[in-house]
Amino acid sequence: MRLFLNPLKGLYAKLVRFAGLWHKHQSPLPLTSIIPSPQNIEVSDKKVQLENCGVYSSWPEGLAALRIATPYLKKISGDFWKEATSEEGSMLRIEADSSLPIDAYRLETLDNGKVFLFASNPTGVLYGLYSFAGCIDSMEGKLYALEKISISDFPLHAWRGMHIDVARNFFDISVLYELVDMFSFYKLNKFHLHLTDDQGWRFESKKYPLLHQVGSKRKETVVGKHFPFFGGAYLGDKKSVGGYYTQAQLRELDQYALVRGVEIVPEIDIPGHATSALVAYPKYAAHKAPHEVSTYWGIFNNVFSPSDESIEFLCNIFEEVSNTFSSKYIHIGGDEVPSKNYKKDPVSKALVENGTIKSFEKVDTYILEKVAKYLVEIGKVPVLWDEGREVALKHSGVTMVWRDSSYAKEVLAEGGSVVLCPTSHFYFDYYQRAPDTEPQAIGGYLPLEQVYSYTTPESKDGSILGVQANLWTEYIQTPEHLMYMLCPRIYALSEVSWGTNKYIQDFIKRASKQKIPLRK
Repeated sequence: MRLFLNPLKGLYAKLVRFAGLWHKHQSPLPLTSIIPSPQNIEVSDKKVQLENCGVYSSWPEGLAALRIATPYLKKISGDFWKEATSEEGSMLRIEADSSLPIDAYRLETLDNGKVFLFASNPTGVLYGLYSFAGCIDSMEGKLYALEKISISDFPLHAWRGMHIDVARNFFDISVLYELVDMFSFYKLNKFHLHLTDDQGWRFESKKYPLLHQVGSKRKETVVGKHFPFFGGAYLGDKKSVGGYYTQAQLRELDQYALVRGVEIVPEIDIPGHATSALVAYPKYAAHKAPHEVSTYWGIFNNVFSPSDESIEFLCNIFEEVSNTFSSKYIHIGGDEVPSKNYKKDPVSKALVENGTIKSFEKVDTYILEKVAKYLVEIGKVPVLWDEGREVALKHSGVTMVWRDSSYAKEVLAEGGSVVLCPTSHFYFDYYQRAPDTEPQAIGGYLPLEQVYSYTTPESKDGSILGVQANLWTEYIQTPEHLMYMLCPRIYALSEVSWGTNKYIQDFIKRASKQKIPLRK
């Protein structure tokens, strides 16, 4: 059983070091360990001991949310979270308030010392419970709470996302459950699950079983950065890698996440980053197919053909994905697609010569448009990286801007929707400190204070859906390393996406107190 997982040794020292890099004037907030900090909060400094503990609700949905949260909250503050059979025997009461926005909540301490939690939906209840837990301290086996609490809280952004790449390195399904718990606790509501790439295919396909039987396995993994991109000779570790998730496993995970306020957004990356798929089904490749799943990282020329058969193949895969996940959003990739093989491919040449496709650089757009159109027809919203923004705009999809803010401006000017995840602030595969002091990473530098400093542009019409951080896993092979790269930066993401990242010194204090409640 892992009650708490925080692999960062000397976390507080690291956080203080980060804080020293921030020179803005600070104004402390009256918080204990709540992350993200609420929009509006008034509390007293005085603490009172909790004696007649318990939580009561006559609202079925509120009670259901309490039962979901209780196992994790008990790990933080003990028996306070027991379910009371009557209001008289409780300290906290949960009530429905339909006037509150979705996911918003209100916490109020009454004169008799009892606390009321109001919300309009179960996720709002969860968020309120998690925040109230941040107002409770445990000392010498006794529980203390702030005597007066008045919190009115709501998220600034509808999309508060975290992307996890399970294609380059596979993680057991139990790790995904733990990530859902973490995301819910920190009020992140989108889990972008990157299921396929050149180095592995992780989604079970009933229609095309070779995808997971063949595409999920690679013979080895490159050692460090011993491959041509970094100017050296290739060196592999001679250790095979494999693994995929069944549709049944993913459906169960999806439902588990939904009741915790987390929507899983699956990604099947096309028409590039397709090596693992094309090894399994070479007839759908443009020009020529690869002979093995990639063992190192980079951008490869292995791409899907624009043939009718290839597009039918892709649409059938996305039908399976759509039937597995409940999210209205389906990510279809669209990033980093070379045109080299299209220029040598007979099908692509014919389509360009007869004018169906304008140029070889637009073959990827042609494929993405066909798939996006199909997703819209079955009631889904296509999501694409910013290279595919033209397709997202045409099919009322979402553009995920990771490169340059100018792409966001371009999409917004055309009336499109964006999620912001720029490398400058939200690529958690980058080093957190000097590379010689950290586990190996792909490169880059992204300290905590850089994440926390992000300011989201104003969006009066709601076309900026929100923000997201991306964690690619080229050099992440264990759950402990995965958690290391997430924490403490995910705390900053939580506050940025909630819209309350104002006072980093106060944030550092709260971040140093975090204990992450995970399932057994």
